[in-house]
Amino acid sequence: MATSPNTNFETNVFINCPFDDDYTPLLQPLLFTILYLGFSPRIAAERSDSGEQRIDKICELIESSKFSIHDLSRLQSKKKKEFYRLNMPFELGIDYGCRKFATNHHKNKKFLVLEKGRYDYAKALSDLSGVDIKSHQDEPIRITRIVRNWLAGFMTGKSTDAPAVVWEKFNLFMQSFAEDRMEQGFSKDDIYEMPTSEFTGYIKDWLLKNNNPLAPGLGSTAIITGGEYNNTSSNTSDEAVIKDLSFTIKSGEITRDENGKLVGHILIRSPSVAARKFIENIGKDRQDFVSEESYISTDSSNPTTFTSFWDINYPRRTPMNPNEQDIEFRTKTVSKGYLQDSTFKGTFDAIWETDFPYGSFQTSGVFEIYLI
Repeated sequence: MATSPNTNFETNVFINCPFDDDYTPLLQPLLFTILYLGFSPRIAAERSDSGEQRIDKICELIESSKFSIHDLSRLQSKKKKEFYRLNMPFELGIDYGCRKFATNHHKNKKFLVLEKGRYDYAKALSDLSGVDIKSHQDEPIRITRIVRNWLAGFMTGKSTDAPAVVWEKFNLFMQSFAEDRMEQGFSKDDIYEMPTSEFTGYIKDWLLKNNNPLAPGLGSTAIITGGEYNNTSSNTSDEAVIKDLSFTIKSGEITRDENGKLVGHILIRSPSVAARKFIENIGKDRQDFVSEESYISTDSSNPTTFTSFWDINYPRRTPMNPNEQDIEFRTKTVSKGYLQDSTFKGTFDAIWETDFPYGSFQTSGVFEIYLI
């Protein structure tokens, strides 16, 4: 066995279960619940390689996973002359030995053993007497509750949704999943025919778009209740320009786009009455921000970066532009910040490009955005 843990050892969950159509209604919520709670399911069916020995693959997954779920509900043969299904207890034995004889991080491995009916396992595997085994009765909602409660017990200092909420989210996902597959041209008979890795990919994508929090204490969408951008320096000597380019934030939100990247928009208010009326009249009181990141940082040394592009035209002979020609600004703002309590704050740099009357100039400053 390895002497140091796999990079994802602390969040990997090895799944030892049957691979047949009858078990699919249990496997689907099982995978969803693990991913919903922020863990990573590892299962022999996640990859197919004819050149790889199955037992070697299983040993690798066991070795790289702190947590394991072993479902022994299919031990009993169903037909005359049919053999018992011994793969599941065999893999449980390997996993138990990995922990029992370990002298490294494997001694901290955690197991959840499942069965269909209470004490069914004792009829075939009496060595497990005294072990806390959970019965799911072949009911998907029960396996969701059991797995959620088990994993939640190891999430020290973290809160997670109740089993009923996880179950509701799973059903919402399955509805969305079926609709997406139908739109992609799959028939009702082959909607669920896919590799396990493809199915878990669908779950990850759905969670990222619909449930994955932007940061601790936030949901998948953060509502902006206020804030401000204040310029503190510039390479232009016109202080009136700098003052007008500062603004307060009225409202907005931060969420994710279809690729899982952060996007936001804010409604702004200028301290200058003339600027405020002008911007609102031309519909430029909204600014949109985009990021290449999927989460809002809580680390001041590793801030999240947002970029905004803004074009605005000031018509000639108006209170905002008394000159004899239009003035068009092309602006790029790069904001870098982190979340502290419920405030996203940091610094920004903006480049203002125009041909008249100022030419290009730059401003820098600080910002605070209040989130719920």
